[in-house]
Amino acid sequence: MFDTNPYEEKMNAAFSFFQDELKKVRTGRAHAGMLDGVMVEAYGSKMPLNQVANVTAPEAQMLLVTPFDPSNITAISSAIRDNQSLGFNPSDDGQSDSRSSSSFDGRAPPSIGKTG
Repeated sequence: MFDTNPYEEKMNAAFSFFQDELKKVRTGRAHAGMLDGVMVEAYGSKMPLNQVANVTAPEAQMLLVTPFDPSNITAISSAIRDNQSLGFNPSDDGQSDSRSSSSFDGRAPPSIGKTG
């Protein structure tokens, strides 16, 4: 008889991956899942952002990242900034790190000084 278990496992893994990727889609509103793939260099190793900070979306166009340890704020800011797929430029006030934007719709911000 034909064994479908290996194929079901592969399909379930592909479906799980697809669900994780859908969480990153920009829909016009900010959501905490947008930063799920960000890895932060903290305490001597790379850690997921949600293990070093609390991520919330207090407004439709803003993400607020509050680190559990304020000494990690620069590492968090640089990790978000260095993630090219996000295109975010975070600003911090020493206590928290925020990203505010007028468009979370998938369009990258225009480059300053772009020629051609």
